[in-house]
Amino acid sequence: MDRCDFSSVCRTILDSATLNQVEFLEFLFDDYARTNLFFFNAGLSNRWLRGLKPLSSAIIKYYGADDKADNLMRNFSKSIIPQINDYNNLTKALHDLVLNDVSISDDFKKELLGYYPCANKSEAVEFICNILLFAMSRPFVTRDTKIIEKHTSSGVLSPIVSERIFGAEIPAPCKHFSGRNKELEELHDILSENNKVFVNGVGGIGKSEFVKAFAREYRKDFTNILYFYYDTDLKNLIADIGFSDDRPEDTDDEKFKRHNRYLRSLKDDTLIVIDNFDTTASDEELLDVVMKYK
Repeated sequence: MDRCDFSSVCRTILDSATLNQVEFLEFLFDDYARTNLFFFNAGLSNRWLRGLKPLSSAIIKYYGADDKADNLMRNFSKSIIPQINDYNNLTKALHDLVLNDVSISDDFKKELLGYYPCANKSEAVEFICNILLFAMSRPFVTRDTKIIEKHTSSGVLSPIVSERIFGAEIPAPCKHFSGRNKELEELHDILSENNKVFVNGVGGIGKSEFVKAFAREYRKDFTNILYFYYDTDLKNLIADIGFSDDRPEDTDDEKFKRHNRYLRSLKDDTLIVIDNFDTTASDEELLDVVMKYK
């Protein structure tokens, strides 16, 4: 079972929220960031939330004070709870996370879970933030990545790309998205047998939200999920991807070649979504290049 720590609690919250990692941390620690002129970047945020690096000790110390703990709850109530799709499901998930953590004593579990089930949104915020504050205060234990590294080095899995590719997180679906369960299952079955799928339909029918919902529902099936928005053509799209090793002097051609080579190296445990692909093969000369991706 997962350990109830800062990483697991935040990932549980993000699973229910229409926020990316940086937005979540900016909202959660808003008063600390403004007071200390602190800026959250994608790479560091990702390492904190994946449990690969401990949360800043300065942030932990700041919110360890009783008055600042109240600030955290205000931040959460103001900016994060409105982005939660279903706070009852979230409190249930956090309840189970605490309950199944064998490293927490039974007495302390009773204390942490005292507000559950929550009668209203205010109680839910206090319940969530109390668990979050507890998780922040726990000694850091790094995630065991040996199994991932073993499979990655053997070529079975794609490398984890989040520290090399920035700004490609798939947005959460609209919080009012519902239904389409049968179609989501059908898409999963189709992708299990085919590694390229085109989702088409008239404008405004909900294709983008459907695919975002699919990515959320089946995220555990993939090592990486990358999201790109098609604007002019595939060459520009690929060249414009934010890679950590890009240099200001690189030309678009150089970036395209390097980015394309890296994307072609990824395995079928990486899901790539290209939204708004509103053209035809005859008008997109590089479609055959992308169709060779695994």
